[in-house]
Amino acid sequence: MRVEFNVSGMESSQEDCHRLAAIVSKAAEATGVPFESIEEVIVATPETFGDIVGRFDKSRKYTNSRGIVAAGKLYTHRPANKRMTHSILLQHSVVAGFFRAMDSAHPTIDDWPPEDQRNLYVLFHELGHCLDHERRSEDTDDGTFRTGSGERAIEPTFRGMCAYYHSILLSELAACVFSGFMFTAAARVLDCRMNDTFVRTQLVKLKGMTTETPGELEAIRAEAAGLCWFILMQQAKEAGSRLGNPQLPSAPPTELWQIARVSDRVAAILEKADEAIRAAWSSYPVFPASFRDQLSDCFVELGEFLGYSFQKNGMDGVWWRYFAQMGALLALEAEDPAPAT
Repeated sequence: MRVEFNVSGMESSQEDCHRLAAIVSKAAEATGVPFESIEEVIVATPETFGDIVGRFDKSRKYTNSRGIVAAGKLYTHRPANKRMTHSILLQHSVVAGFFRAMDSAHPTIDDWPPEDQRNLYVLFHELGHCLDHERRSEDTDDGTFRTGSGERAIEPTFRGMCAYYHSILLSELAACVFSGFMFTAAARVLDCRMNDTFVRTQLVKLKGMTTETPGELEAIRAEAAGLCWFILMQQAKEAGSRLGNPQLPSAPPTELWQIARVSDRVAAILEKADEAIRAAWSSYPVFPASFRDQLSDCFVELGEFLGYSFQKNGMDGVWWRYFAQMGALLALEAEDPAPAT
């Protein structure tokens, strides 16, 4: 396994590389990932992360918007007639965080600051993706197609949109199940706060788009759909963590989401999604075809609550319609966030 610190403005030693290699080796063993399948681990700062992503994806796309930045990323290589291998990318702040915690006087992870508990979890989460890729066939029905330039694009239909997000959700669910034994209650509190902040930010943006630039239907549809699927995806990650860690205290949506505390309807939708997610996992690595339909229904219901209707016409296109009912949005903006327990 090759270890690289691509860190701008900082010096990284061979000792750092050897230390990270030893940590990854132990983490892979604990997760069940064959160590020989890990081709490389690359550590980067925000300034260099995009360049590293560009080595594997010419589009250089990774999560980096509205306050959410990818803490880690995985690329799996599937050469014909050869063993699958993986490249793991980690933000330098993540590695520095768990290095610092390991050097502290606190002997166990439960004694670490919550941020550093989550930092170590990031490594295990990426290894969870490795294990999922080892055990589950690549999703070929992911709602995307290749453009003339070779880039991946989402099919501009209701089905394509749902298939795309559902495919990502399956991957995140599996990674969370396999890394759940390292997910702590303290890390969950951090995730809940991040989720609430993102939802509030997006609601404010959507309200502005729909009232100030209502003609930008495609952009509004993309933002509204992305928000609804974000909520379902984070609920799936929470469910997966509980499946992978039975010691993690159970928490209903009202303890995890500000939006669920505001609305009984949203709480019921997320309860329904959670039940479907947990039931579907029992058939892993093959998920039932009905699972996508169940979550697509939850997606539509969340959209309707927020004032957006995603509908299919006779040609399977998508219609967007905005309802002039802003009460739910205003209530969410006015509600003070409360930490999840």
